[in-house]
Amino acid sequence: EEELAKSLKEEAESFDFGPINNREIEIIRKSPSERAYDIFEKDMEQISFLVKKTVSEIQDKIKDQQQGGKINGLYLGRQLDSHSLYRYDLRVLCKNDLTEDIPDMAIGILIDASFSMNGKNIEYARKTALLLYEFGQKLNVPVMVYSHNVYGNVKMTALADYNSVDGNDKYRICDISVNGCNRDGMALRFCSEKLSKRPEQNKIMFVLSDGLPSDYDSEALGKQDIREVLLDYSKKNVRYITFGLGNEQSRIEDLYTQGMSPKVAAQFIKIDAPEMLPKEIVRCIKSLIKTI
Repeated sequence: EEELAKSLKEEAESFDFGPINNREIEIIRKSPSERAYDIFEKDMEQISFLVKKTVSEIQDKIKDQQQGGKINGLYLGRQLDSHSLYRYDLRVLCKNDLTEDIPDMAIGILIDASFSMNGKNIEYARKTALLLYEFGQKLNVPVMVYSHNVYGNVKMTALADYNSVDGNDKYRICDISVNGCNRDGMALRFCSEKLSKRPEQNKIMFVLSDGLPSDYDSEALGKQDIREVLLDYSKKNVRYITFGLGNEQSRIEDLYTQGMSPKVAAQFIKIDAPEMLPKEIVRCIKSLIKTI
């Protein structure tokens, strides 16, 4: 863990954040506090059912697909099913059901930890990150969780990293705290680079935020920074899903989608109340599993 903290610091110091970003950045990787263990127990009481239900449904789907066999009763298919010729609805074709394995997926989660997220927004962002992390642990899907804010320097906290070895990342997630403002593009570029280097075929970055990036000389620069990240890393097979919290949802949606091609633009999901976030993430994961 000491080596990981050191390597993350060196990685950030040598990383090219682009011409817009000339700010100092600090990567924080520390042991969880005693308070984090208590928060973890309380959070898991609320989300463990969702974790188990999601994992069970996905495992059942994978099991069904692994059995292979034949799907019959189709309008379209490669073969004629002689046992369905009696049907009057013309569903007389069939196709082979190919075997599949656990989804080849890596997940990144970036959480806005500026002060405006204080209260229920950061509480449910934390629970959502913990849910995805536990989901990943049970299905061997690698999950990375970083939070970010600006308080003096740009600060990124490595709550869960792909290279963690001590098994305490679930508690680190519960140590998330808020302060200052936000410089989203800088944090998003760093995390996107880490995700893009994963060997898995499907690379999904979830972004949880309640507002526009505020630590720029102008709003236009903040938009430019984020859009350049989406453009650069969509070419490296990173897909973005943004969850908008709070009162700035239409502006967040515009920031991540407006004027971009479908391949580059993020998928935006509106969250009317922070309590909806964990269930919306579960619905999103299930949808992703069906399409990859």
